[in-house]
Amino acid sequence: MAMFWGVKVAREVTKVEVPRCMTLQINQASLNPTQNQEPVILFLESGEGPKFTLCTLQSGRVDQTRFNVVFEEGKTIQFSLSGEGEVDLIGQLQVNHVHEHDDEHEEEEEDNESLSALMEGSDREESKQEEKKKGKKEQSKVEVRTEKG
Repeated sequence: MAMFWGVKVAREVTKVEVPRCMTLQINQASLNPTQNQEPVILFLESGEGPKFTLCTLQSGRVDQTRFNVVFEEGKTIQFSLSGEGEVDLIGQLQVNHVHEHDDEHEEEEEDNESLSALMEGSDREESKQEEKKKGKKEQSKVEVRTEKG
């Protein structure tokens, strides 16, 4: 399930923490209307890593841009601006089903493995029984032939 996500980035650093069991996907940056014609640069920092330029927006020229940036649960992301203006970031939060059902999934895998083992065992037992029957039939055929001869 995906939910809308959005945040406004202004002069001060904006910190975002990705919630547990969620993935954050950011898709668009839009410059809020302004009289300023100077470029506004949006920066991104994730964890202890370096600062990256995410995009450069300029009123009347490049008011918005699309991209696809994904962050996993527990990540702290910092956004900052260079220049005068305010930028809206939008995207979506998605639930990570893997974490919610880990135990259930492991149990299901164990059940499947047990079932497979039982099926293989059953197949082996059936094969053994069939081989015995074949052996008896062949043996009886041989015996029959022997008796006739």
